[in-house]
Amino acid sequence: NINKAYQALTDEVTRRNWIDHGNPDGPQATQFGIALPSWIVDKDNSVFVLGVYVAVFMVMLPLVVGTWWYRSIKYSADDILLRTTQMLFGILARNSLHNVKKLIMVLCSAFEFEESNNKELKSRKSDNVQLPLLMRECKQLAEKTPLYPFRYLYSIKARTLLHSYCNRSPSLNEDNWLDIGVITKKMPALVNEAINVCFQLIIISKRQRNVATPNLQTFENLMRINVMAVQALWDNQHPLFQLPHFTEDMLKYFMTKRSNVKTLLQFAQLSEKERKSRLRMLSEEEYDNMMRVLWSMPYIDMNVKSQVLDDENTMTISASSIVTVTCTLIRKCLRDVVDVIEEDTPDVAKDQEEEKEAKKKTWQKQPKKQKTTAKKKKPVPKKKTKKKKKKKK
Repeated sequence: NINKAYQALTDEVTRRNWIDHGNPDGPQATQFGIALPSWIVDKDNSVFVLGVYVAVFMVMLPLVVGTWWYRSIKYSADDILLRTTQMLFGILARNSLHNVKKLIMVLCSAFEFEESNNKELKSRKSDNVQLPLLMRECKQLAEKTPLYPFRYLYSIKARTLLHSYCNRSPSLNEDNWLDIGVITKKMPALVNEAINVCFQLIIISKRQRNVATPNLQTFENLMRINVMAVQALWDNQHPLFQLPHFTEDMLKYFMTKRSNVKTLLQFAQLSEKERKSRLRMLSEEEYDNMMRVLWSMPYIDMNVKSQVLDDENTMTISASSIVTVTCTLIRKCLRDVVDVIEEDTPDVAKDQEEEKEAKKKTWQKQPKKQKTTAKKKKPVPKKKTKKKKKKKK
């Protein structure tokens, strides 16, 4: 070592090797080692190690990759079965307009609700007794339709459970609620896939005449089904049924001639005294629970801005110009919105009381003065006097 150090100081070649490679002898081969247990390196265990290697890399790894590949070719990017997408294409391309009940039949016929494709949905012996009871309560179920795929048993079951869920049937048991939870969780993804299919049908219909162009009402009905799956209500029911403990008997107190409450915002704008008087059949705990849900309800504020980005004057929209529409959605709680409205608007109740006080009471009002109308005298017609002509002599 001392000799190499001396050479590194005196010999130019050795010094250059030290500076460039960090070693007076020049570049050296780098060696790496892996710490392995001794039993793996042992010759007696070579057959066992080789068997484990073959099992992991030649059996298990191809099996895992094959299972993943087989599953991936069955599903789309949105985790929807390709068979379901083909079924949506075939049914939605027939007509331009589809109502809510027809779309429920279509979405409930998705192959995701079949037991072979979804292990969470199970066919039970109790379904033979429970489902006929629920089917009697449901209207417009169309369980006897012979059309494909509406006549399949899994489709009838999913359709019956969704109808009973929107009807809030008291006949639902625990097993039914488990199946309903699976159906409602999958429903937003199916609605999104149906909307994407409708967009593609619009493009295809321009090239093929036998393909119907989906109507705007079809898009709205699809979005309503998504809302129904969340709220457990039909699209034509009153919004107040979203609140807990609210029944049909209470609805008549909010649909009067004096004040007709149509939205949750109008219900929230009622005074505390008036609200409690109309909900006097509720206990204090139920009322607090209802109000807690009410104040947490979302209120969406949407701002829309249309502009042409390529032109100098972006706000002027001319023919054949590409318009960019920017929508800004701001989500607020109903409690914050009501507080802002109450601060901005004056106290209407006080103003009405002041106006009533200013007006005179009925017994204080003076009697109305009778209007005297002078009778017009009819003009007397003048008598005409005949002039006698004098005879000329």
